[in-house]
Amino acid sequence: MRRSLLCFGAGFLLMLTSIVVPFSGAATATADGSNLSTTDLQAVGAPPCPTGWSCLAMPCPTANHCGVVEAGPTNNLGSDQWVYLNFYGFTPAQSLHLFYCHVPTQAEPNNWCSYNSTDTQPQPTAVVQAKSDGTTQFSFQAVTADSTGGAASALSGRDPGNLADTGTFFCDPGGSNNCSIDIVNPSLGNHGSLEPNATTTMVIPLSFAVPSAQCAAATQVNAEGEFGADLLLGTTDAATCAAKGSSATIPFETSIDGLAGLQALASGSVQMAFTDDPQAASQQAIITKNNYLAIPVALSANTISYRSQVAILNQVLPQSGLKLSANMVAGLFTAGYTAPTQADVIPCTLGTCPGMWFLNDQQPYDPASTYGAFLRSDTSGPTDQLFGWLCASKPMSLNFPTLPASGAEAIASEDVLKQFLYPLGGAPSGCLLSDQFPPFFTTDANWTAVSTPSQQSLKMTKFVVVNGPNAGFADMNWAEASYYGMSTGSLQNAAGNFVEPSQASVLAGLANGTWDKNGVWTPDYTTSSDPNAYAMPTVIYAVVPKAASTPAALKTILQNAINGVLTTTTDQSMSTSLPTGMLPLTPAIATMANDEVSYGIGNPNYQAPQPGATPVHVSPSNGSSSSSSGSSRQSLGATSASAAAGSTTTTIPSSSPTYGPFFLTASESRVILPVTGALGVFFFFIGFLMMMNTVRRRRQLAILDDSAENELGEVRDVANSGDEVAG
Repeated sequence: MRRSLLCFGAGFLLMLTSIVVPFSGAATATADGSNLSTTDLQAVGAPPCPTGWSCLAMPCPTANHCGVVEAGPTNNLGSDQWVYLNFYGFTPAQSLHLFYCHVPTQAEPNNWCSYNSTDTQPQPTAVVQAKSDGTTQFSFQAVTADSTGGAASALSGRDPGNLADTGTFFCDPGGSNNCSIDIVNPSLGNHGSLEPNATTTMVIPLSFAVPSAQCAAATQVNAEGEFGADLLLGTTDAATCAAKGSSATIPFETSIDGLAGLQALASGSVQMAFTDDPQAASQQAIITKNNYLAIPVALSANTISYRSQVAILNQVLPQSGLKLSANMVAGLFTAGYTAPTQADVIPCTLGTCPGMWFLNDQQPYDPASTYGAFLRSDTSGPTDQLFGWLCASKPMSLNFPTLPASGAEAIASEDVLKQFLYPLGGAPSGCLLSDQFPPFFTTDANWTAVSTPSQQSLKMTKFVVVNGPNAGFADMNWAEASYYGMSTGSLQNAAGNFVEPSQASVLAGLANGTWDKNGVWTPDYTTSSDPNAYAMPTVIYAVVPKAASTPAALKTILQNAINGVLTTTTDQSMSTSLPTGMLPLTPAIATMANDEVSYGIGNPNYQAPQPGATPVHVSPSNGSSSSSSGSSRQSLGATSASAAAGSTTTTIPSSSPTYGPFFLTASESRVILPVTGALGVFFFFIGFLMMMNTVRRRRQLAILDDSAENELGEVRDVANSGDEVAG
């Protein structure tokens, strides 16, 4: 299983002997930042160049005929942001070498590239290979190393012209120290030489965001809230400051989590909070008690994000396009499914099938051999919505694209959760709902819980790059996942279709939910009317007080700050300017949000209108309540998402009897929490491999566990007749 050790050792030797540096004549962006034309990109099957990306051709004797790379974002990068690399038109099986390098200047002429992994940059170099269609995908970390921080923040570098020449370099915001991603195709050089030269290397310059001087004089509103909102505010604040200069009012958010943000708002330490999970029982308790208003400011999604690999001929390659059912996700996130042969073995037309393996089979590549899960240890919206989706999901039918087989899952995701969270028995009845992952016992070293998305990304990267092929999974907001260069899984919705997050699929999923009088949207995971709906859409909110005691000056400040955000997120033309993973509000939701800003802050009697309904306003001094649309709205209270949508799902109060009160530390050192009184560990899934040889290089599968022989006999019979199966 560890045959890739040889590959990584060879890769390290190649890294030391072929470190690439920018040099005159390499393919790079032109001085005016222009990219390949849409016609040039279409010629190799590439889409139009996205805004803020660099779309370039490899050096080639015949222009644009040696492969094209679309890289992005490449401008205004944040600290430790990742850059997506999409490759088109390359020779199948062509190996490409990637490096993170310093762009020499007259003041700093050293030609250095990163050569050694560090705690903050675990993969400074990589090798990818073009697939049979000439494409592949990868994401690459772009670390900011600020020279003002001194040598401690510098990146370790090596001069490829003199391997003994080592030193440090920086990647500063502002352009004084520029860096780049360098891509080398050794086959373009003389006799396949790895020595970098103008005929082998593409240089993709990177620039990092500089704090806007226009925002220095702006009025800042203190806020705390969920991760992801900070990425949204980075865009909207810059737009507000550019438009209004020193008269701008902008929210400044400290990212922690949505519940902590609401607690800080209730304590008076901040002026507003941002959350993506006000429907959670714990947050509803604070909203109801303090009479808060949740104002939608953007749309997004919660994702099952991943870094995954496949292997061929001892070469480990990145994998994308994974499809995941709720059953599979439940097993992954409870450390129950740690390998393809352990995951969701379902009855199928061949006897039994490892569903996750066959559903994501990409011939002729071998799949990831080990799975890992990297969760949030604190309270979080992604965790709450994950449990809600898993609770509501039913066993699904699966069709396997590379096999003449199909089948239905034998166990629901809710039962998978209970099976692995309570291996010794004693699981409570009813749905398991929580916005914080419970403590449980596992011996799997690849299961980790940390307190920030950046740590999820970092630990996942370290896991994936060692002894592959591996696959690591995390529950993350879509914008956070995009920032860290994750792939996002296509999740099986209530209609049985696998759908990835997009503007269209998120809006389709959003239409299934309901809104309450405080502006809170509750998802419905059971509706199957739209087969194109994404399973876990979400809404980003600014939470503000409705209390009559709200000072007039604070009310004005809050209105100005939120209006600045809405100016950007209610303009459909700004959708490409928002961070990937953040979407503008629909016109109907935008109308509701603007009404909340104008009439809801400081008005204890205000009720948010349903999107598309005509608002009815009540004076703050009027003690009577009103309905903005005439339709009934239920307070979410502590009900689950399904219950709020009319389901008979059990109600879970804020101090969940399912798990009891949780006291999980937010420390990233919290990896595994033992269950008090646990008598042992559990391993129960039967490993197996099924032999299936075909003329198209189907992988060999062999039964490993003797106890599975009888059950899998039919599969073995079909496997041994490879030609018949191939037909």
